[in-house]
Amino acid sequence: MKLVLVLVFAARSYALSKEYDGFVHISAWHGGVTELDWFKDPNAEVLTWDFGLRQDLCSSSLSCNALWSQAFKLVRFRNRTTDPNYDIYLGVNATVLPAKICSLDRGAKTTTQRYFPDDVWVLCRTADHFDDMDTFLASFNLPPHLIHNACLENPQCIGFRIKNDLTSGDLLKAPPSQSVGSFRLSH
Repeated sequence: MKLVLVLVFAARSYALSKEYDGFVHISAWHGGVTELDWFKDPNAEVLTWDFGLRQDLCSSSLSCNALWSQAFKLVRFRNRTTDPNYDIYLGVNATVLPAKICSLDRGAKTTTQRYFPDDVWVLCRTADHFDDMDTFLASFNLPPHLIHNACLENPQCIGFRIKNDLTSGDLLKAPPSQSVGSFRLSH
């Protein structure tokens, strides 16, 4: 009986607690997003709102934790699709990962007063999601530390996705896109 319980326990997926220097860790996310239907403005292409205000609007909702933007003007509010089977690590330090397209955003790019000044976002140029063939560089049946090492050695790698049962993962690359993704890390 004890052997069966141990095997069931070992087969469950858990978010990883491992952190890697130069990467931001987003737990329980496989890279997908869903569109939120609230706040659709028919004149969205001509809005001149400060991007920080848009982040604050998103932060004011429990369902919004991501933004899609085209040149920081046209914005769609989104929700990261939760998946406890995966964690994503996005490079945010060019010294560690020269191909990085993401950076931490603590509201410094805004000109307006922030209502959620403690929220931390990761801003990724050219990438607004990480769950399709446009973003996969390579896939491996390897443990997380070897996938991390493979990312560091690949000049096109911008981050990596780990399956939380520690059996596999994917290297991520910048997709051919002009969009920007902004993902809230804290609230």
